[in-house]
Amino acid sequence: MGLVKLDDDVLAAYDKMAQEYKQPLATILERQLARFSTFPPTVRIVPLARGPLQEVEHLLGGGQIQSGEALVNRVRDYASITLGRIALDLSPAQKAEIVHRAAKRGMTPDAVVKEIVGIVLDTMFDQVTPYR
Repeated sequence: MGLVKLDDDVLAAYDKMAQEYKQPLATILERQLARFSTFPPTVRIVPLARGPLQEVEHLLGGGQIQSGEALVNRVRDYASITLGRIALDLSPAQKAEIVHRAAKRGMTPDAVVKEIVGIVLDTMFDQVTPYR
């Protein structure tokens, strides 16, 4: 490992982390630098700590998010609601209401949307033909 000069406060934070995880300081520094080695300093990154990441995973459903691509796909799925081939353009407040209803009932937002679609179909077509 080559020589790296760190600010005293940064070094103290990593030293504290090394003690907490019972790892040598060099190992902690190497692992942390390796995590960001593919991101040049000019690229904006948004790290999520455990709590916020788990909240995002819960809101979007589908388990653990392992990559940026997976996060984008989940957000894309969450942001669009479709009936057949028709996309519903919901406002952020409407989407927030779906998330609120899902959390209140211990469901995923996707399950709430499927339930809403079922209600709409039953309501619209119950006199014409049974949907189910």
